[in-house]
Amino acid sequence: MKKQDYVSFSQINKFMLCPIAFKYHYEDGIKQDSNIYMEYGSAIHHALAYNNMQKVKTKKDESIEILYKKFYEYLNIECKKRRGWFKSDIYNDMLIMGEIILGKYLKEIAPNYQPLYVEQTYKIKLKHFPITILAIIDVIMDNGEVWDYKTVGKTTKKNWVQKEVDKSFQLTLYSGAYRKEHQKIEKGLSIITLPREAKPVITKVDTTRTQDDILYLLEYASLMDEVCKKGVYVPNLKNCSQCPYNKTCKKQIIIK
Repeated sequence: MKKQDYVSFSQINKFMLCPIAFKYHYEDGIKQDSNIYMEYGSAIHHALAYNNMQKVKTKKDESIEILYKKFYEYLNIECKKRRGWFKSDIYNDMLIMGEIILGKYLKEIAPNYQPLYVEQTYKIKLKHFPITILAIIDVIMDNGEVWDYKTVGKTTKKNWVQKEVDKSFQLTLYSGAYRKEHQKIEKGLSIITLPREAKPVITKVDTTRTQDDILYLLEYASLMDEVCKKGVYVPNLKNCSQCPYNKTCKKQIIIK
C-alpha cells in the first residue's frame, strides 16, 4: 500500500493507540470493520454538513424533514452493505435518535451560528518541520470559531469532557492548520457532542491552544513520521483491549 504523503490526526491517533495498529491500517491496508454506531455517526455528520453547506449559500437552516432524509438515506446505503443490521433493534433506535438529535441541533444550536467553511481541507507543507499536515475541519464559523462534531454514546461521553477537550491533539492540529493558512488565531475551538440517546443534551465544549501546544504536536508528528520511515513498530501492550487488531496481532516488534 502506498504510504501517505501527509500526517493527519487519524494517523497520530492510531499511532498513539499502538504503532503496530498504525502499520496494519496505513502500511498494510488492513482496515477495521465498521459497525452501525460508526455509520450512524457518519450519517449525522453527513446531514449536518449538508445543512451547513446550504446555510453558507442561503444564510438559512434546512428543515428537519430534509436533514432527516439525508441522514436516513446515508445510513440505509451503509446498512444495505450489511443487511443483517436491518434486523437489529438497534437500527430502529438509530432512526429515532437521529431524528431527535438533528431536531435539537436545528432548534438549539444552528440558529446562533453562521458557517463560513464546511468540511474545509488544509494540506500544508511545513517549512520548519519535515512533514506535511492534513486537517479536515467539520465547520468554521464566520466569527472564526472552529468546530468538530462528535456523536457519543454512554461509554464515549467521557472522551469529550473539558479536560479531554483541552488536551485533544485533533483540535491542536486544527488550530495549527487554521493559523498557518489564515495567518491569524482562531476565535475558539469547540467540540459539539451529539449524544446517541432518547433524551439527548447537546453540549459545546470550548477550549484554546497556545503556540507551544502546536509546536509540541508538530514535534510528536515529526518523530512519528521518522519512526515509520525507519520501519520499526513496537507494540503498545497497554492498549491491546482497545485495539481492533487484538485477535490477530502477534504483539511483537515488527521491523520492515
